[in-house]
Amino acid sequence: MARAAGIPVWLVAGVGRLLPGRMWEGLRGRVEPDEPWDADDEFVPLDLVDRIVGPSGPEPVADALRRTDCPVAPELFKGDVF
Repeated sequence: MARAAGIPVWLVAGVGRLLPGRMWEGLRGRVEPDEPWDADDEFVPLDLVDRIVGPSGPEPVADALRRTDCPVAPELFKGDVF
C-alpha cells in the first residue's frame, strides 16, 4: 500500500539476517501457507522495496543483496533440495 501511495518502503535486515537467495526460497517454502489469509506474517516482494537498511545504513536493494551475511546451515534443510 505504501508503494502505491508513493511512500518509500524500507526493509530492515540486521547482521546475519540477509539470507542467500537459495536459502531464503528453501525456508520460505516451509513457512508460507497455501492461503495468504492464513499467514501469521506477510511476505513483501523485493520489487516493492526501495531500500534495505543494514549495519552500514540504508542502501539500494541490489547493493544489499550482494552482502548476504547469513551462513548457510545445511542441517536446517534436511530433506530439502537446493
